[in-house]
Amino acid sequence: LYIYTGRYAETEENLLEALTYREQYFGKDHLSIFKIVLQLGNLYQITGDYAQAEKYTDRAMAIARKSYGENSLKYA
Repeated sequence: LYIYTGRYAETEENLLEALTYREQYFGKDHLSIFKIVLQLGNLYQITGDYAQAEKYTDRAMAIARKSYGENSLKYA
C-alpha cells in the first residue's frame, strides 16, 4: 500500500524485512518469495534504481522458471 502513496522508503523497508523472514523459512529460491522479489523490482523501477530493478526482476523470473518450467504460461 505504501508504494501507491509514494512512501517508497517504507515500502522498501517492509519488503526487505518480509523477504528476509521468508528466505529464512522457505529458502532463497522458493515460490513463496516470488511476489516480494517482483514487488521489489517494481519499486526500484518506479524510483529509478534500474540496476536494482533488473536484479530483483531477474531473480523473480528465475524463481518462476524454476517453479513452473519454461513452457508454462505462468512463467511466460
